[in-house]
Amino acid sequence: MSKKHILMVVHSYYLDDTRVRREAEALIDAGFLVDVICLNEGDEVGFEEYNGVRIHRCNIGRSTKRTKVSYISEYVSFFFKSFFKSTKLSFKVKYDVFFAHNMPNFLIFTGILAKIRGAKLILDMHDSMPELYENLFGLQEGPLLKLLRFEERISVKFASRCMTANLPIADILEERNKAKFFVTHNTPDLSVLSFSERTNSTNDKFKLFHHGNIHQRYGLDRILPVLQTLNDEEMIYQLEVHGRGPWYDTVRNIAENISVNEHCNFYPGFKPQDIASYLAKADLGLVLNHKNDLTDLLLPVKMLEYISCGIPVLCPRTKAIEHYFDDNSVYFFDSDAELADLIDSIRLNPNEANKRAAKAFVIYQSIAWEQEKLNFVEFVKTV
Repeated sequence: MSKKHILMVVHSYYLDDTRVRREAEALIDAGFLVDVICLNEGDEVGFEEYNGVRIHRCNIGRSTKRTKVSYISEYVSFFFKSFFKSTKLSFKVKYDVFFAHNMPNFLIFTGILAKIRGAKLILDMHDSMPELYENLFGLQEGPLLKLLRFEERISVKFASRCMTANLPIADILEERNKAKFFVTHNTPDLSVLSFSERTNSTNDKFKLFHHGNIHQRYGLDRILPVLQTLNDEEMIYQLEVHGRGPWYDTVRNIAENISVNEHCNFYPGFKPQDIASYLAKADLGLVLNHKNDLTDLLLPVKMLEYISCGIPVLCPRTKAIEHYFDDNSVYFFDSDAELADLIDSIRLNPNEANKRAAKAFVIYQSIAWEQEKLNFVEFVKTV
């Protein structure tokens, strides 16, 4: 029996996109042949094969400008470039399944020829675009939000099946689009990360850890004034940041301006395969998202990575997080005023912190990638 062919289109750098990589490699392991069309970071080759996945890069990368115009321009440009590549590949190969990974949702239409030739189209909605752009640009109800909801609606309608990243966001999308969404959680691969019980700090200082993309909505600046309070009498706490993004330099400048930069170490982002060695240094994982309609629906990947390594987590009380975790498994905070006392308490009570981390890990195992992978592959087989 011949192998089934999969084509994926994603507006990101494939090797840095852990969700897309996990899905593509899971399909390779299951015996599928997988092609991926993606962005080019600048010095990457146009085509290469990585872990069995054939990567086709368009000659376009992310813009350093993050304005409405730059987003629209980048999306439209990538749409046409990926449409050309998808069409060219679909003439050569009769694909069985075509994936479009948002954002934007309308990438699903780059699979028109694949659909004509018999492919089933899956729209994987990593994020909800209306809520994201409402938060990013402070959009009020009006023409642009209506356009984003229309874009979402027609994209969902064009797809054969849809999927997303957690149950709360699936509920919102299902109600809004009158369609069923399959859920594959953004959980880490335990073959890369492993749980190890932590009984005390492994560093000279108590290390507060934050990694991933640095956007204003992720609230990294919330911890900076707290560092001065925590280290008022003695330098005990150190913030370690690994990441990149549009707000990275701003956060560094804030730390310098309020004179807490001596309590901070800022590093560029690390590759997904290197994550375990960095997380081994952490005493407390920070999830600091500002609460709004967007972040209320996020189950942060960094949080699940902390939990998978047995690191206690400090996080806001949002709908998505509370759907999975409770006060016995993570440390919730409701306001910035609580942060200093709560962090100090976590350091001074390591046994309680380890108990919560262990309970969080038990909960996490129910959505761990080992099981999610099997469910995802079965979903694709039955589309």
